[in-house]
Amino acid sequence: MTKTLVTPETAAALDKEASAVWGLSPFALVEAAGRSCAEELLNSLKNSLAYARCMEGPILVCAGSGNNGADALVMLRALINSQQLTIGISGTGTPYNAAVLLSRFPASDETTPRSAAVKALQAMGVPVVTWNGKEQAAELFRNARLIIDGIAGTGLKNALEGIPLEMLQAINERRNAAQCCVVSIDVPSGACSNRKPDFPVIHADYTLAVEPLKTVLYTPALRPYCGQIIPVRGIFPARLLEKYDDAELLHWETQCNVIPPVPPDAYKYSRGVVTIHAGSPGTLGAARIAATGASASGAGIVRLILDDDVYPVLASGFGGIMAVPASSALGDKNDKNSFVPDCLLLGPGWGRGKDRLPILQQALKAEETGTPLILDADGIYLLKTLCHEIMAAALHFIFYPIIFL
Repeated sequence: MTKTLVTPETAAALDKEASAVWGLSPFALVEAAGRSCAEELLNSLKNSLAYARCMEGPILVCAGSGNNGADALVMLRALINSQQLTIGISGTGTPYNAAVLLSRFPASDETTPRSAAVKALQAMGVPVVTWNGKEQAAELFRNARLIIDGIAGTGLKNALEGIPLEMLQAINERRNAAQCCVVSIDVPSGACSNRKPDFPVIHADYTLAVEPLKTVLYTPALRPYCGQIIPVRGIFPARLLEKYDDAELLHWETQCNVIPPVPPDAYKYSRGVVTIHAGSPGTLGAARIAATGASASGAGIVRLILDDDVYPVLASGFGGIMAVPASSALGDKNDKNSFVPDCLLLGPGWGRGKDRLPILQQALKAEETGTPLILDADGIYLLKTLCHEIMAAALHFIFYPIIFL
């Protein structure tokens, strides 16, 4: 099962090494990706009610000018060659219930994977037209039962505009208005690592995510646009993938099998100590939820470190959770009988005051020596603040980014 996640920037570096070092040409990668996308979609829809809704009607490919569009075009060719598509109506001049809508037609002297894919589909008799306004494309969208989104990929840096934006809006309108299935290649078009709330994004029913999967697919803001995420494997060599990883995707189905059962003779110290720094005036609910969750997970001792002024508010409301005022916790490091945490959580409703930075620095040092550290909410914000301060004070500084999902 896929575990490695990478940022779009890391994905670009992987693509570059695949061609420059491993000798994998863009043509070979696009061909492999397109064919595998077709295969994975058919396998996922096989024997499901969604098969008839998606595959037994006209297919429309909306392709941009990059390799993401080329992947979509090759995918259509592979679907046609699979002989699992319905044949077009006799006498229409179209042998297949499929059409291609391009944001830009390839130049006559263009030699790219995209231009080669366009020529192949034309030779097969598939209509290939260029976007020329919403009215011109209205019939294509009105008839489509399956729309393959290949407008933009992970190289996107800003919001879509111009023709790509018009195509995106037409796809979302068709999906919202009728029984139409939308499948995105790699990421829904419009998704990018620096996306802002007003950036438009394709609303996909399925995302055929080429391995390694991209971190943007699992961010809270973009995950609802991805629909069912279907990993597409086998495009890049396993040894190459091992060199690139920014985060790890954890699946409950596999993780629950590696969590050992609680032994009958277990007691609180043998089951781990979790120390949580959370809560501030106005955000006490976050501290309560974090502590309750840690206790429910099976931790032997949960220590919730609270500011002195909010300690009286929460301390009496917990059962089985050790609430500690911050002033008392400061002496732990000099106490031989202090609680040594097996895991640290910093940040839920914690506040963003600079008085938190020394605690964060201590936690980062503990992580360097093997203590697992989880940063959430205000903890992540403070990490950025701390890094800015360090960079401002140092002439030479190397920062290894930490991705939190």
